[in-house]
Amino acid sequence: MKERNYHKMTECIIPIRTPTLASKAERTLALSGIHSTVVNIDPSVTKRGCGYGVKLSCRDAERSLLILEKKHVPCGELIGGGMYDIS
Repeated sequence: MKERNYHKMTECIIPIRTPTLASKAERTLALSGIHSTVVNIDPSVTKRGCGYGVKLSCRDAERSLLILEKKHVPCGELIGGGMYDIS
């Protein structure tokens, strides 16, 4: 049986419905010192059909979600942060 090798994901995506809100999220996070990038995502991978998001380091993800909630920027559930098979 082949041994499996797992690697922790280092980038996460916070899904957001519109490009305008994704840009607002990116600016909001930048003001808090968190680097992020607006990305297009497949709406079928999110629960709410979000087609955009902000990609950022998973180490900043939980803090980012709290900041966006506090600043009233609506977003979906975090994508990433788990383990994936690299074997």
